[in-house]
Amino acid sequence: MEEISQAKAFIGQLPPDSAEAIVAQGCMLYKEELYEEAKAKFQEALQMTGYQCDIAYNIALCHYKLKQLAPSL
Repeated sequence: MEEISQAKAFIGQLPPDSAEAIVAQGCMLYKEELYEEAKAKFQEALQMTGYQCDIAYNIALCHYKLKQLAPSL
């Protein structure tokens, strides 16, 4: 629990409209098992930055956890 609160504090220090903050929010949502919401955050970040393999991988992980196997590939 302490790690989660520290991570949220770190996210609060980032500019809220930055891609880094959005990815960090997505990671927190993923950790909380809110995969659909996390996927939306990762997709938002991908639209801001253009294709980045690490963000695309995070989206694929969300699809996998949602049992959407075809999109996860």
